Amino acid sequence: MAFYFTDRAPTNTPAKISLNSYTIDIPPGVSNHVVTESAVLPVDLQVLGILPHAHYLATEVDGVATFPDGSKKWLLKINRWDFDWQGDYRYAQPIFLPKGTTISMKFTFDNTDQNPSNPNHPPKRVRYGLQTTDAMAELWLQVLTANAKDANALMAFNQSRIIQDTLAYNQYLLRNDPKDASAYNGLGKAMYFADDFAAAWNHFQTAVKLNARLDEPHYFLALIYRRQNRLAEAKQEFINTLQVNPKHSKAAGNLGVICLQEGKLAEAENYFNQALTLNPEDEIARRGLDDIVRLRR
Repeated sequence: MAFYFTDRAPTNTPAKISLNSYTIDIPPGVSNHVVTESAVLPVDLQVLGILPHAHYLATEVDGVATFPDGSKKWLLKINRWDFDWQGDYRYAQPIFLPKGTTISMKFTFDNTDQNPSNPNHPPKRVRYGLQTTDAMAELWLQVLTANAKDANALMAFNQSRIIQDTLAYNQYLLRNDPKDASAYNGLGKAMYFADDFAAAWNHFQTAVKLNARLDEPHYFLALIYRRQNRLAEAKQEFINTLQVNPKHSKAAGNLGVICLQEGKLAEAENYFNQALTLNPEDEIARRGLDDIVRLRR
């Protein structure tokens, strides 16, 4: 291993784009089960590398770029997939993909006795899952944008896809266990960051009812109440957060802000100090303490 050091800041920062499926459901005895996914690129970019991921039942892995004019280019083609082949593949030369290009994946699975890699004899139904005996289909691209504006556009594009993936993954968890409180919390967070606060509130409420010992549902419920200026309810949920997780610095800081709004300086000071003890880098708590000093003069 060799390390190279420089006093120059990096000029290019790669990003990643992922294609995946959480709805894989392969019946036993099927030799040609196909899973696909695609996305349309919001900006021009160069593809530097590619990473396919699948488990034992996969037999063929394809990645294709379809350009705006309808022409196509292979990004990856593995006709006889091997579980040991998942990993990073780098291109000898970057592949340029213009804005509007559709990137797509196609994974083929063989869930029969004729597949020598099938761990199940006789074959059984296999769905999406994290264990190697489950099935996965993921294709990751390492990409580079031309400028900061395009990088920001790609970040927003990825953020929307992350929300979609989070919804899909937690819906998968709920199919396996309809009483999975963590999955409802995941759905709530996805809806919160998608600015659908009504749906988020419902999911967080369900998570709390199923498992009141999770701190995140309480915390996000408190944030929603704060947005609605329902300070008494927000305060109680931040308190609930700290009762579940006494090291939750953001809950302590938010309590300080609410107490400051209520004019309860001593209580606010205690919460701000608690937040700084837990996170010395908390600038909001530090500014809150400065405000208290000015108000006491």
